[in-house]
Amino acid sequence: MRIPILLLGIAWLGSAHAQEMDARQLVQAAMDHWRGLTSYSDMTMTIHRPDWERSMRMQSWSKGENMSLVRVTEPSRDAGNGTLVNGNSMWTYSPKINRIIKVPSSMMSQSWMGSDFSNKDISKSTDIIEQYDHELANREERDGHVFYTVVSVPHEDAAVVWGKEILVVRDDC
Repeated sequence: MRIPILLLGIAWLGSAHAQEMDARQLVQAAMDHWRGLTSYSDMTMTIHRPDWERSMRMQSWSKGENMSLVRVTEPSRDAGNGTLVNGNSMWTYSPKINRIIKVPSSMMSQSWMGSDFSNKDISKSTDIIEQYDHELANREERDGHVFYTVVSVPHEDAAVVWGKEILVVRDDC
């Protein structure tokens, strides 16, 4: 079984303040810092398969917890494809057919752009806060920082395929 491990930074909490926080509050603070009020990113996603590999360059914008837009910029055959998320609703745009398509709830578990991410993964990046139980498993000082290891186990009704996620939250960025 593969267990996702995330390294999340918390801006300037300081060791004393972070010690007072429980595991859920640590995860919330890390997600708030990671997401910010608004964000922009320019990224490349590489999809590896046994018999092929594909890379796509994308731009992404987000506002708050519930609004995001991802637009493919390369390769040229996929340029212009986009995904818009507003709350629980998701739409895709394909320039080849010049159509906007609302993604129905029945397709939320389908692959997003041929990757291992599902449409639900893209639309619900902070579900880990509400749909998991969090436990502080370790506190370790190294390289002048405090690292908190949080084990997050999904609730029985959470739509995930792994048994837990292990998050390592650092006391600063």
